[in-house]
Amino acid sequence: MESLNISRRKFIVKASIGAASIAGLNLSCNQIVNNDKKLITKSTNTFNYRIAYGCWVNDMRLEPLPLVDWPANLMDDVTVSSVIKAMDLQSKYHYNCLDTWGLLATSSWPLNLGDGIDNDRRRRVKKIIAEAHDRGIKVIYGMGVFSWGYEKIIASNPLITAINRDGTLNKQAMCDAHPESFEWVKKILDFVLSEFDFDGIHLESMDQGGCFCPECAGKAGIVEYHSRINGKTADYIRSKWPEKFINVIPIFWAQDSNNQFTESDKKYIIELSKHIDGFYDQGWRGTFIPSDERASFINQLHCVYGTSGGRWVYPAQRWDRESFFIPHMQHQADAIKKQYSQGVRGLMHYQGPVNNPGTEVNIACGGLMSYDTSQNIEDVVAKVIKDLYRPKNVNAHNKLTQIFLKGENAYFNQWGDLIERNRKYYDATPYGEFKMDLLRGDSPGPAVYLTNPIYMDGAGRLAYKKALIPLLNDLQEIEGSFDDGGRIKSLKRSMIITLTFLNTIMYAKGEQL
Repeated sequence: MESLNISRRKFIVKASIGAASIAGLNLSCNQIVNNDKKLITKSTNTFNYRIAYGCWVNDMRLEPLPLVDWPANLMDDVTVSSVIKAMDLQSKYHYNCLDTWGLLATSSWPLNLGDGIDNDRRRRVKKIIAEAHDRGIKVIYGMGVFSWGYEKIIASNPLITAINRDGTLNKQAMCDAHPESFEWVKKILDFVLSEFDFDGIHLESMDQGGCFCPECAGKAGIVEYHSRINGKTADYIRSKWPEKFINVIPIFWAQDSNNQFTESDKKYIIELSKHIDGFYDQGWRGTFIPSDERASFINQLHCVYGTSGGRWVYPAQRWDRESFFIPHMQHQADAIKKQYSQGVRGLMHYQGPVNNPGTEVNIACGGLMSYDTSQNIEDVVAKVIKDLYRPKNVNAHNKLTQIFLKGENAYFNQWGDLIERNRKYYDATPYGEFKMDLLRGDSPGPAVYLTNPIYMDGAGRLAYKKALIPLLNDLQEIEGSFDDGGRIKSLKRSMIITLTFLNTIMYAKGEQL
């Protein structure tokens, strides 16, 4: 173990010679932010930024919001206690940052900004930040740049409305050709970073589209435009809060190039990398930088390059928290190990409700693997099971470890070659985000992760059912062999409900039961 203390400015100078130098420094997110504290990190095999990505804050909620559309704007005591519970797990398993959206606003910022955020919300957000810092976790604030959260602002002055490629108006995004647009970005940053002790900013600029007028993306394309507006936003943050670290996430940037960055695109991103601390090519539908190009691209960057570590499930906001069992530690471990060898040093690991057994183990394993990528995932799962479930004997420990490992294979092995056969579809990719339900809605949604033909057909559902039944039987044989704090009961319920979903879908479709 090595104790390091390095200033952020010194880090940037070092970073300018390329990501290979960053990899050599092995600085944690904590070390970059805190110039006045000595912090300890491993010297090898460690991702510098081990980010617990809560996505929207209520995705981590321990109670469902069954009748609330996603993303929920709620910030109540349950939200706070749920995040704190998640951070307990994150801290235990070596995450050093929490990145989440929706702390202060979801769909629309109020025109009066600070005055429009009530005191109870301010108090709760400050409590989350304080509790994170007590656990050695840095908090990254998720913010849209020119899109996401600007609806009321745009309605107040239609002249700043973004223009779509076909000439229609995009009333969810602003046009950078109008100076007032960037003034609003600066006002939001002034409010957020002056009142709240956030350690960093996560910038996204195209989640709800962008502007294609001749001065925006119509000038030199999507990647040039979004690199430009994120770069100037980063420069503004740097000018007033030089201690904050800045990550940029390029969702939808490569839509004009078959979801892969061209050589021309890369030049704009390399220039952007001089202004930021991290560029996160998350990989919703596969990364924009192909695997065989990743190492050489990273070596040209002046900041950390990160991903979300392969495949992840997006939790259903309106579902009972114990109603699904989708462990996916092995797939993520494979991606984490491979990407580390290519020079990746940032991980945005998707989170969820930690009272779901599969989610809890996924999060724990993701933290351990990104802290030491030399480990074997079977050993990591065994360690997590021992920590969380406290088995009373070796047989129970081994069996429960296998239930999680085989439970992952029971689902994902049914994808088979369906992915390749259906690659023309939007969701057809073996890596990235897949959703359990329809995400948006006014009540608990359907179990599309079991019905989407891209992933699972009738034969797959039957095979999945046949694989789950013996695992549930094994669990029942050992369920009294743990000091687990109620986890076995939750796991058993998750598996029962999953089988119920399967049987209901199969029966409704007239499939073999």
